[in-house]
Amino acid sequence: MSPEARIAEVHVADVANARDLLRRAIETAGEQWIPANAIADALILELIDFGSKGAPAERVSAYLRGVAMLFDRSAARLDAN
Repeated sequence: MSPEARIAEVHVADVANARDLLRRAIETAGEQWIPANAIADALILELIDFGSKGAPAERVSAYLRGVAMLFDRSAARLDAN
């Protein structure tokens, strides 16, 4: 296996693990009756804080634009159904 393939494999596993941790945190917040919009706002603020640590502002902006684009695509799919 090439180093690039191994890195990609590890990244996929890391993303799955991070998603599981975040999913459980979101479920815990919901169980405490925290509204979904407050959870979403908190996630966005955390993404901004996390992304700005050591990353150039342009990179953080590009990343957040990408996140917004994914939200738009998801909304369009839901509207189509």
